[in-house]
Amino acid sequence: MSRWKISAPASSANLGPGFDILGLALNCPLTADISPADDFHLEVTGEGSSKVPTTEEHLIVATAREIAGDAALRCHWKIHSQIPMTRGLGSSAAAVGVGLAAGYLLKGDGSPQRRELFLELTQREGHGDNAAATVYGGLQFCYQNGSDEADCQAISCQESLGVIAVVPEQPLATSEARSVLPASHETEAVTANMASLSLLLSSLESGDTSGLSKACTDHLHEPYRLPLIPGLGAALGELRKDAHLLGSWLSGAGPTLASFAPLGSIQDLKNGEGVSSAVAALEKAGVSSRVLELEIDRCGLTWEELT
Repeated sequence: MSRWKISAPASSANLGPGFDILGLALNCPLTADISPADDFHLEVTGEGSSKVPTTEEHLIVATAREIAGDAALRCHWKIHSQIPMTRGLGSSAAAVGVGLAAGYLLKGDGSPQRRELFLELTQREGHGDNAAATVYGGLQFCYQNGSDEADCQAISCQESLGVIAVVPEQPLATSEARSVLPASHETEAVTANMASLSLLLSSLESGDTSGLSKACTDHLHEPYRLPLIPGLGAALGELRKDAHLLGSWLSGAGPTLASFAPLGSIQDLKNGEGVSSAVAALEKAGVSSRVLELEIDRCGLTWEELT
């Protein structure tokens, strides 16, 4: 049996108006190094390592075992994550994605097919935004095709764009963030989101970033989720006041806030007025946070056979 290294990126969903249909991959990876062995051993380091099991019940190992059976237990696993957990950065999609890829590789049926990985991950996640970004990388638009099957399409996203993430230290479970959403919306809210989504896609595809700050706005989920974390709405407001940031949004279910920024000035903007004011707004409400500067991941889920 071969030794494998598998990696999956973090991801930010929605980007404001693209609720459950837009996902952006970010170069903040989760990696698994899997070596054949006579017994099972698991080493977990990085983000959330103290909060996950170091047994075969670990999500990645358990997912792989569903496919490969006990072959997943005849391995030494080294798992390291840079993705903050329960922060709206796709940590669960990355973990399950790595587990699926590991399962197919350990089963010995050859390299997994990305389409199969995407469909399985979408089914497990319940929607395709983080799944598509995890598997394919880049910016992905998700939809149901003519066969009523989950599908996705890559959207152009300039090489010059990066992302600044303000990550509150207070976690927010996706289940809680979904529970506050209304069962229906007013027509005005839906049409406003459609207009913002059209502007967002047009701006990204054309390379004209001047419209991004107006485009990354939402009326369907952010108004209901922002109050779940003290100071989060005020912090997002501070990011949106900074004209040098190219659009800001609640990442996935939250509580992370994300902003597009030119890579050439991302370090300055990370320490700039908008980000500093956002951090201060959270701190004023009793919530500490940290700031990450990230590039867009263009590769998605990867696997490499090691010698």
